Amino acid sequence: MEGKRIEKQKAFKCIAEKFDTTEAEVQRKLHNLRTQANQEWNKIKKRKSGQGTDEIYSSSWEYFESLKFLVDQNMTSGSEDNLVELRKKSLSLSDDLSKEDRERINILRQYQKTAREKDLDVDGRKSYSIDELEERSGSEEENY
Repeated sequence: MEGKRIEKQKAFKCIAEKFDTTEAEVQRKLHNLRTQANQEWNKIKKRKSGQGTDEIYSSSWEYFESLKFLVDQNMTSGSEDNLVELRKKSLSLSDDLSKEDRERINILRQYQKTAREKDLDVDGRKSYSIDELEERSGSEEENY
C-alpha cells in the first residue's frame, strides 16, 4: 500500500513539473475531471421508465470518451453482501448451542431490551441526559 502512495506522489510531481504547476493543482484538476466524468456517466445511466431511444442522454463533453477509464475505477465489483453470509453463520452457530446457552442469550437480550426501555446503563443504574442532570442540580441548589 505504501509503495502505491509513493508512486502516486512521484507521478503527481512529474506531471506538475511538466506543466509548470504545483502537485496540489494537479491533484485538484484530476479530482475535478474524475467528478465531471462520473456526473456525465450518471446522466447516461439514469434512464426513466418509458423513455424513448431518441430521448437517451448522450454526453457532449469533449473529454468524456477519453476519460471513461476514470468511471471504471469508481464502479463497485460484483461482491456479495457480507451481512447475508454473517447471518447464515450466526444461524448455524445458534443451531450448535445448547438449550442452556440459548436461554442465557434470551435472558441477556431481554435484560438489554429492558435496560434500553428504562434508560439504564450497563451497571443497571439510571442514565440521565445532560438536561436532566442540570435540572436535578438546579433543584438541589434551591433546597439549600
